[in-house]
Amino acid sequence: MSQVDMLWQVIKDVIYEMLPFKQRRHIHAHIARELLSQGTSGMQCVSIAHHYTMACKDVEEMEIDLATIAIDHWETAVC
Repeated sequence: MSQVDMLWQVIKDVIYEMLPFKQRRHIHAHIARELLSQGTSGMQCVSIAHHYTMACKDVEEMEIDLATIAIDHWETAVC
């Protein structure tokens, strides 16, 4: 990894950490839905499950629905 790549990664991490949790969850849910619309094969399920997991993090009222979707995709990814 070049110094430019490392610097870019640090910048992305800092920006992400500055986002309010609600906005992070919204972004993760949006990404998960977009990935889901592209298909559910192989590593795609891992990414979908990850983003749905992050979308429901620390939000009890969303957790059941999104966690169920995340679990389904984790199971698909493992099998």
